[in-house]
Amino acid sequence: MILEDYGWDSWFDDQYKSLNMHLKAGRVVGNSDTYKVICEDGVIDAKISDRLFYSTASDSELPVPGDWVLIISDDSDSGYSIYNLLPRRSFLALPDEENPEEPIPAAANVDYILAAVPAGDGLDPSIVENLAEVSLEWGAEPLFIYYGNPADKNEKESFKKAAGDAGIIFIDSIDKSGLAKLNEALAPRKTYAVTGVNVDDVSAIISYLTDGEVFYNGVNGNNNGILHVLPSSAILLGIPLPVDSEIFSGNYEVDEGEDFQDIIEIASSCRFSDCRHINEPGCSIRDALDRGELDYDYYKAFMKELKKESGRITSSDQPDVKKQKKSVPVKSDKIVAE
Repeated sequence: MILEDYGWDSWFDDQYKSLNMHLKAGRVVGNSDTYKVICEDGVIDAKISDRLFYSTASDSELPVPGDWVLIISDDSDSGYSIYNLLPRRSFLALPDEENPEEPIPAAANVDYILAAVPAGDGLDPSIVENLAEVSLEWGAEPLFIYYGNPADKNEKESFKKAAGDAGIIFIDSIDKSGLAKLNEALAPRKTYAVTGVNVDDVSAIISYLTDGEVFYNGVNGNNNGILHVLPSSAILLGIPLPVDSEIFSGNYEVDEGEDFQDIIEIASSCRFSDCRHINEPGCSIRDALDRGELDYDYYKAFMKELKKESGRITSSDQPDVKKQKKSVPVKSDKIVAE
């Protein structure tokens, strides 16, 4: 089994070496009663070790699909335990309506968020902007799938403007012909997750990429919670991300003149002065979220305002902000396929 086929690269290799543990590495490809982990031995079942379980402060520190983990052999029923997690390059956490202070962990180490947006529906450009912003908050690159017939000649240009620096794949429709074009545009050994405006279309995209068939009435249950290596060598998360646009906009209304001084004060305690407050170790803002001391929608509003100014905050009260761009490559600049 070649770990590179599942997304292992020099970045993860450096994280592995820095831990200096010399344990077997693998990637979580699914979870039910036990975790499914792909490693040099193939797909194995593993449970969380007592050491890992009791050393975590919240569910966000436990393994999720996409995590790279260190595993050990033991005398449990599965024969393996997850001893530790490697640092994450991205982390997808979804708001919990019942407990907004404790986001629901969804996936880790996703490189691209495929956001499917139909043409011709008079879509509010702010939804496109929010999809892009949330993707970047997670630490992933937004990559839009724009499909269908635009209502007029200006709609396509308006969409490009709303997408900003994000890549766009243009296809005619959500069918085998259109999705074949999408499949060709995906980069090998990069991990993708899918969301969008229409739940049936999102399901159809995932079912085609994983099974070669288009199903509009829900994703094949066998796909849930599994990372798939596609024929193109791209990697796909078989869980559709939420399609409710409210999740991508947040419920916190920013008051006029809001300066976020309270959250900036928390940021002054971050371990790194250039912390992005997404998934970095020692991030005081993320720690405050985990402890329930910071409202999640307020955090999202702060990150949204921050990106308008800069994309990054330093530990100073008035941050010297500079636009950040992830180094993960796409197949080409902005327009990926048209």
